[in-house]
Amino acid sequence: MSGTRHISAFTLRHRKLIVLLFILATLASAFFVFFVRVNNDMTRYLPAESESTIGLALMGEAFGGGSDAGLVQVMIPSANVKEALLHKETLRGIGGVEAVSWLDDEADIFTPIEFLDTSITERYLKDGYALYQLSVIPAQASYIMREIDAAFGGNASVSGAAFSDAQIMSMTNRETQNTVMILLPVMLFILIIATRSIVEPLAILAALGVAVVINMGTNYFLGEISFITNTVSPILQLAITLDYALFLLSSFKRQRLSSPSPLEAMKAAVSESFVSVAGSAATTLFGFAALMFMRFGIGFDLGLNLLKGILISFASVVVFLPCLVLMLNRFIKNPIERELAVETGEHKKSVFFRNRWAIMLVLVIVSVPAYIAQSRNQFTYSTTSVNEAEDSARDQVTKAAVFGDDRANVLLIPSGNPAKENALIDSLQSLPEVSRITSYASTVGKTIPTLMLEPSQLSQLTSNGLSRIILYNSTPYESAEAFRLVEQIRELAHDAYPDESYLVGTDANLFDIMNVIESDAKLINMIAILAIIFVLLLAFRSVSLPLLLVFTIEAAIWINMAVPYFTASPLNYIGYLVVSTVQLGATVDYAILLTDHYRRNRRSHDRVESIRRAVGSSKYSILISSAILATAGLSLFFASQNSIVVEMGMLLARGTVLSALMVVLALPALLTVFDKVIEKTSLKNKPAAEVIDEK
Repeated sequence: MSGTRHISAFTLRHRKLIVLLFILATLASAFFVFFVRVNNDMTRYLPAESESTIGLALMGEAFGGGSDAGLVQVMIPSANVKEALLHKETLRGIGGVEAVSWLDDEADIFTPIEFLDTSITERYLKDGYALYQLSVIPAQASYIMREIDAAFGGNASVSGAAFSDAQIMSMTNRETQNTVMILLPVMLFILIIATRSIVEPLAILAALGVAVVINMGTNYFLGEISFITNTVSPILQLAITLDYALFLLSSFKRQRLSSPSPLEAMKAAVSESFVSVAGSAATTLFGFAALMFMRFGIGFDLGLNLLKGILISFASVVVFLPCLVLMLNRFIKNPIERELAVETGEHKKSVFFRNRWAIMLVLVIVSVPAYIAQSRNQFTYSTTSVNEAEDSARDQVTKAAVFGDDRANVLLIPSGNPAKENALIDSLQSLPEVSRITSYASTVGKTIPTLMLEPSQLSQLTSNGLSRIILYNSTPYESAEAFRLVEQIRELAHDAYPDESYLVGTDANLFDIMNVIESDAKLINMIAILAIIFVLLLAFRSVSLPLLLVFTIEAAIWINMAVPYFTASPLNYIGYLVVSTVQLGATVDYAILLTDHYRRNRRSHDRVESIRRAVGSSKYSILISSAILATAGLSLFFASQNSIVVEMGMLLARGTVLSALMVVLALPALLTVFDKVIEKTSLKNKPAAEVIDEK
C-alpha cells in the first residue's frame, strides 16, 4: 500500500488546498442543484420498443403535450347549461389548456336538456356540477391548477395524472429536506455516543454532506433524474457511506497510540483503512450497478446516481476527511483505546457453538416459507400515488362521488377511413368495461356538425394522419380487470390495424411497466448476487464463504419481503427490486466484517473462541451502521407522502434490522458448522487446531 501512502502524504501536506477545493466544488454543486430537472413521468423510462413509448411519442408529435397525462378533468359547480358554457370559456382562456370538451361537443345543447339522452348529459352535468375534459400541457400543470383555483374561488375539483404529477413534483424537494432534517440529528446523536466526541461526528457529517451535495449537483449534467432518485438517493448515500468514515477514524485512533505525530498517524490510517473502505465500497457498487441492467430505465437512473454517489463519498472520505480531521485535530481529545466488549463465562463463551444446530434448524424453518411467500406477493406498479390528504387525491374522491371514477385511455389509429374506424369503435363499445368513447368518427357528422367545432377541438381528435379514440372505463385502478381490458382493446385494435395501432393511458402504461419490470426481476437479482459473490471470492479467496455470506443476507431479504404477503399488503414492484438490491449491497458489509474478524481469530484460536471474539469485536460496528441505515429508511417512511417512497422506507428499515440480526445470530452458527468446509475451500488463513473439549 506504499502507493496509497504516498498519495495520502501528498494530499495531507496540501490539506488546506484540498479542503478549499472541496468547499468550492460543494458551493458550485449547490448552485447546480437548483437547476436539476426532476422527472415524474415513469412512462419515459419504458424501453423504446414498448407500445406505450411508441404511442406516446406519436401522440406528442400529432397532438402536442407528449403524454396521456395531458388528459385531465375539472369539476365546477354549475347551476345550468348557460353557466356551464361560461365556465368552459374561462377554462379555455387559461394558458397551457389546449382544448376543453363538454356536453356541447357531444350533443346539441340548443335542444332543451330535458329531451336529451340522460346517459349523455349526466356525464357532463349532474347534481349541480359540470365536468369538463381538458387537454393540457403537462409541464404547465402547476400553473393551470393555480389559475383554475383563482378563477373559481377554490371551488373547482381537478383530477388527472398531470395534476397529481405536478403535486408530487412540488412535494419532492420538500420531502427530501424533511427526511434530512429527521436523519441528521439521529445520526449526530449516534455518532456522538459512538465516538464520545462532538468534533469527530461533525467532521464525518461534513465529509459525507459534501459528497451528497456534489452528487446532487452533478446530476445537472445527466439532463434529468427521476423523482424517486431525487428523494431516495441522497438519504441512501449518506447512510450507506457512513461506514467508510468510521473505518478511517477508527484506524486513525489506533495509529495515534503509536505514531509520533497526528500527521504520521493519519498517513498510516489512510493506508491501513483503504482496503477495508475500498472493499466495502466495491460490494455496494456492484449491488447498485445491477440496477443499471433493468430494461425499465428507473433502475439505470437510480443505479447510476447511487454509483456516482458512492464513488464521490469514497473520494471524500479518503481525501477530504483526513485533511479536515488534521485541521481540527487540536479540538479532538487524545484517543483512549476502547476495549471492545468480549463476552466471558463458560455458557456465553460457547453459546453460538453449542446451539449451532438449533440455530440452523430455525434458519431453515424460517427461510424456506419466507422464500416461497415473497415470491407470491401481490404487486403494484404505479409510482405516482400520493397521500389521501393531498389536494389531488381529495379532488379525485370528490369528483368520483358525483360522476364516478372513470379513467381515460387513448387509442391511436390511422385516420382517413371513417367506416373502418366506426367498425372498430362498435367492437370497442361492446366491451362491458368501456363506459363511453369519444372520437372524430363517432362524434363529428353524427351528433355534432363539423362547423360547430372549434379547430382546436378538431385537432385533439384527428391530426397528422392519426385519429385519437378516447376510451373511458371504471375498472378498479391497477387491477387484473384493468389489465385484461388493455389486452382486449389492443387485440381488437391490432386485428383492425395490424402494427398501426397504439394504446396509451394510465392502464395501458401500467400494463407495459408491469411486463417490463417483471422481466427485469430475475436478471438484476442474479447480476447483483453473482457480482457480490465475485467480489467476496477475491476478498476471501474462498469458494464457500461468499455463498454463506450471500445466503445470510438473502435470507434476511426473503423474510423482509415475505412480511407483506403474510399481512396481505400489496407490495410495489419497483420498491421490491430496488430495496432487495440495496439491502444486499449495503448490508453484506456486516457479514464481511464479522467473517473477517472470525477468520483472523481462527489463525490462533479454536472455533468457539474465534466466533466469541468475532461477535464481540464486530457487533458494536454493526449496531451503529445498521441503526443509521434503518433510521434513514424510517426517515423516508415518515417524511414522504408518495406511496412508493413510504414503502421503500419501511422495507429498507425492516430489511436493515433483519440483516443485522441474521449476521449476529445466524452467521456465527453457519461459520462454525461449515468451518471445516471453509478450510478445505479456501486458499489462505490456515486455522488453528480444534481443542478436544469443544463439545
